[in-house]
Amino acid sequence: MVLSNKEIQSLSEDIIRLYVAIEDDLLVNVAKRFELADEVTPETVGAWQVKKLEQLGALRKENLKALSKRSKLTLKQITRIITDAGFKALQFDEQIYNAAYSAGLLVSMPVPMKTSPALNQILKGAIDNTRKYFNLINTTALESAQDGFLEIINQVYLETSLGITDYNAAIKKGVRNLSDKGITGATYKSAAGRKTRNHIDTAIRRCIVTSTSQAAGQMQIQRAKEWGSNLVEATSHMGSRPDHAKWQGKIYSLVGETKEYPNLVKVTGYGTVTGLKGANCDHDFYPFFEGISEQTYKPYNLRENEKVYKQSQQQGKLERDVRKQKRRILTAEQIGDTDNKLKAQLKLKEKEAQLKAFTKKTGRTQRTNRQQVQDFGHSEAGKAVWAGRKVDFLKNDAIIKAQSNLPKRVYLPDEKLKHTIDVSIEKGKALLSNGLSGVVPMNSTLSDVYVMAGKNTSVPIRDLKRLYSTYGYSPQNWQKKSGKSKGANYEYVVHWYENNGFVPVDEMKLKGVGTAK
Repeated sequence: MVLSNKEIQSLSEDIIRLYVAIEDDLLVNVAKRFELADEVTPETVGAWQVKKLEQLGALRKENLKALSKRSKLTLKQITRIITDAGFKALQFDEQIYNAAYSAGLLVSMPVPMKTSPALNQILKGAIDNTRKYFNLINTTALESAQDGFLEIINQVYLETSLGITDYNAAIKKGVRNLSDKGITGATYKSAAGRKTRNHIDTAIRRCIVTSTSQAAGQMQIQRAKEWGSNLVEATSHMGSRPDHAKWQGKIYSLVGETKEYPNLVKVTGYGTVTGLKGANCDHDFYPFFEGISEQTYKPYNLRENEKVYKQSQQQGKLERDVRKQKRRILTAEQIGDTDNKLKAQLKLKEKEAQLKAFTKKTGRTQRTNRQQVQDFGHSEAGKAVWAGRKVDFLKNDAIIKAQSNLPKRVYLPDEKLKHTIDVSIEKGKALLSNGLSGVVPMNSTLSDVYVMAGKNTSVPIRDLKRLYSTYGYSPQNWQKKSGKSKGANYEYVVHWYENNGFVPVDEMKLKGVGTAK
């Protein structure tokens, strides 16, 4: 019996982890070449595009270095995995063949399996093909990174030059789209002509599992020929693909067919991408002899099987959603996109909670290796948790304050104006019928100061989410304040937002003007 998919995945986990790191390296290498900049306008974006296109060669060189550095050890590991899987399958089968030979059910004993020219040829071919496929995945990944870089350049140029959006918004959108697409390791085309793009680590996982299983299957069938055996039993497991559930757990003929034992290839699709031992197939088979073998596997109830299968697909989607948000966080960091980073942090905690609830409800095991993103460690996870707590506060702030018994206003001592305010107001009053212009200078004394909303009051700040997403700082500490600046002829009413002494210049507004008393 061949190594199970769990055993194969355990052996190949180091390789898959390397390719998770490779994908994230390539994403970061692309994203960090873009920056938020207010000086790029519809008039200057053409020059920006030319400058970015000149970086293509340097990007490819950097990505090739990252790929070579991390992937150089994989070929030896692949050879070992395929060799171990192939001969482990034969060692198990060999025990059954020897028992059948001793019982007189087989007429001759072939050469030892490790000296069989045909078996070694199959093994060599499988290793060579897998190496070629790995090289193809590497090449596809490099091209995918280059394509992602070009897509951002072209999108930003088009949207900025046509005035569809500003440069910074276009950069944020392009980098977010890049992180969602990821780095492609392989593209598959279905019989219906539909193309499926696989992230590089998914392509590697699929390659290892499928190549190992197919190599072992070919060696098993060759060894059956060498022994002169013709019957095999297909394994079964709950949660298999619906089209595989129909034929699992039954006995088949390798050559020809009978009413009792149909042909393996004809029924299971062995040798095809979608059949037994095809892409990501978890099934196996092993020798069966009438008289000494007892059927080990049985078919499962199709309805129950489909339920478990759908659960596995749903879990896979939730795991991909978790990784998607982690990649968004990492790429947003590269360009200083605090808005999208915060959104992704909050979404990450939501998706992780959904996954945890789903696995608890269904009794399934969380697969943390399917949620990995390189360089997303405890620090980033902690930031995401903290962001989740902050969003809970933002959602519940009004309720908390309504139940707080705090005053609606908190009066404070005089203080200094932290920014100069331009005065250019027409209030409709006789006093200002011709308009009033000038400034209220920074460090002017503000009297009658009070907190009208936020910290230490029972009044919520309506703009709290905007303030937090724009400036950060703890949402619990934001306050909306009011004060008066009195001059020789006029007094000015000023409102502003403040967080522990920090007052954003754009959040200080002149709200009214009156005659000085």
